[in-house]
Amino acid sequence: MHTCFKIFISMLAAAWFSGCGQAKADKETDEKAIRNVVEAYQEAYNEQDAVKLSAQWAAEGAYINPVTGESAAGKEAIEKLFKEKFAQGKKGHLEIAINSIDFSNADEAIENGVMRVSIDDQPSRRMAYRAEYIKEKGKWFINAINEIELLEPSSNFEHLKNLAWLVGKWKDIDDNIEISFDNRWDKSKNFITQNFTMKIYGQNDLEGRQIIGWDPVKNIIRSWVFDSDGEFGEGTWEKVDKSWFATMHYTLSDGRQGTSKNIYTHIDDRKYTFASVEREIDGEILPNMDSVTVEKID
Repeated sequence: MHTCFKIFISMLAAAWFSGCGQAKADKETDEKAIRNVVEAYQEAYNEQDAVKLSAQWAAEGAYINPVTGESAAGKEAIEKLFKEKFAQGKKGHLEIAINSIDFSNADEAIENGVMRVSIDDQPSRRMAYRAEYIKEKGKWFINAINEIELLEPSSNFEHLKNLAWLVGKWKDIDDNIEISFDNRWDKSKNFITQNFTMKIYGQNDLEGRQIIGWDPVKNIIRSWVFDSDGEFGEGTWEKVDKSWFATMHYTLSDGRQGTSKNIYTHIDDRKYTFASVEREIDGEILPNMDSVTVEKID
C-alpha cells in the first residue's frame, strides 16, 4: 500500500512538471508569434503594403490614431484606410521597440512598447502604445492599439556644449590635498552634474555637488553648488577669451556671505587650470587661490 502511494505521488509530480514545461514552451511559442506579427506590421508599413499590414489585424480589430484622428473598424476598413494613406505618396518610416508581452489567458495577450514614426522630412513622433492581441484558429492577430504621443525632451545642449570638455573624471593633487571631480551629463544633456571630494592627508574632508545648467530667462549659464559642511552657493558663467569665469555667491553654514570668481581655462583634452580670485567673506578680502592644473584620469 505504501509503495503504491509513493508511485502515485511520483506520477502526479511527473505530470505536474511535464505540464509546467509544456506551458512554458507554449508561452515562448506564442511570444515569438506575436513578435513576428510586430515585425511583419513594421515591414508592411515601411513597404507601404496595405494588404500585408491589414493581414496582421483580427477580423473585428479596431484602429484609432490619436494624433491624426483616423479610425477604422474591421480588417477590410483598416486595409482601405492604409491604402488611401499610402496613395498620398508620402514616404513614412516606422520603428517599433517591444517592452513587454503579457498573456491574460491562452487566447489573449497585451503587448507594450514604443514606436517612432517619421513621414518625409517632418520631425519624427514617438508614441507609447498598448496592443491587444487575440488568438483565432491558432494564429495571433492585433485586435486593438492604444497610443499616447510622447513629447521629445527638450535639451539645452547647444547652450552648454562649449563646456562639454568638463565631462569626465578629473583630479588635482597638491601639497597633500587631493580633490577629485566626476562630471557627467544628465540624460537629456540639460545639466552637467559635478560630484567632488576633497581629501587632506588621505582622509575625506569634504564632499559636494555642483550643477551647471542653462537659464532660459536670463539667457546665461548658471550653476548651483552644495557641500557637506552645509554651505551652498550659486553663480553665473561667462566665457572671456579662452577661460570661463564663474562669478559665485555663497552662504556659509554659519550664515556668513561669501563671493568669488572661479576661473576655468581649458588647456587640452587632458588638462585644465583652475584659479579663484576676488574672494570675500562678509566684506573681508581673502587671498587669491593661485592657478592649479587639473588632470583627467579617465
